[in-house]
Amino acid sequence: MENPRCATCTALLGQDACSSCGRTTREGMRPGVWVLDRYRLTKALDDDGLGLGWLALDGAGHTVTLRVLHEALFRSPLALVRFGKELHRFQGFSHPHAQPQLDFGTLADGALIWVGSWRFGLTLATAITAGQIHPSDASRIIEQIARALGTLHKRGLTHGDVKPEMVLCGENTAFLNNGWLLNIGLFASLVASREGEGTGTVLGTPAYMAPERFTGARPDARADLYALGLVAYEMFEGQSPFDASTPWEWATCHLTQKPRPWSTTEYPWAASPRMRAAISRCLQKQPEARFATAEEFLMAACEPAEALSEADPFGPPDDAGPYRRGR
Repeated sequence: MENPRCATCTALLGQDACSSCGRTTREGMRPGVWVLDRYRLTKALDDDGLGLGWLALDGAGHTVTLRVLHEALFRSPLALVRFGKELHRFQGFSHPHAQPQLDFGTLADGALIWVGSWRFGLTLATAITAGQIHPSDASRIIEQIARALGTLHKRGLTHGDVKPEMVLCGENTAFLNNGWLLNIGLFASLVASREGEGTGTVLGTPAYMAPERFTGARPDARADLYALGLVAYEMFEGQSPFDASTPWEWATCHLTQKPRPWSTTEYPWAASPRMRAAISRCLQKQPEARFATAEEFLMAACEPAEALSEADPFGPPDDAGPYRRGR
């Protein structure tokens, strides 16, 4: 068997790095190592199923996040080429409530690496687990993520994997900051890279996938809004609108079952009637029955300005209210 060669300079490749240019391999990644010649690794993060994450510092000292994608995600060299072309479409996308894609490239052993901007904080999944989210916080974050998705969709792009784990919302579950949507471009590019391969494998997070996604359809704006509806329901109700545990059960729920009814709690201690109606429309089984754009969703979900001064959602000053209590 021929000895492996560096993907950059074609010199002989060692286990941890190239013997000539010194660029690291997947196995050689550790704190202090430079990646793509401009990012110094500082800390390993989790593996989200797509690849192992890292925190790193760029040349200016800014923190970025890197993800080294698993080789098994790509079934052919053509898929790698398609993935790179798709990622190029997301270059330059910017929104205050979305994580920018900064860079992508390959390690010495050919492993693909994705680089995004970073800010520290807890995910929305952690906030939901911590206790009831105040309706005003939930409404604000939903609006921010919807606006980020709307800007993405206007460019003919999609996210494809909207879920609580993909939203940063602050460093303290008691005081949620603005929402920040993660992994812009990464998942959508991966799905696109597999088109035409006939593998029969559907990529996604079953608990947050639109019904049509289980049939292999490529995610579009309406699929993103379905996922946003699921996340929004969970933020207000503290639970998913469906009961399932396995991918097959989730597929059955999304394809055939109605969402559980809303709780009897009324506004301002819960989602407003307008917000509930808008979320319910997002959760329609047929894409044609949902909102076509994020802007349409926001027009239907947001309260008129004159309604915002009616009731105090925080309750009397001496009443802590039901929010932020653990379940």
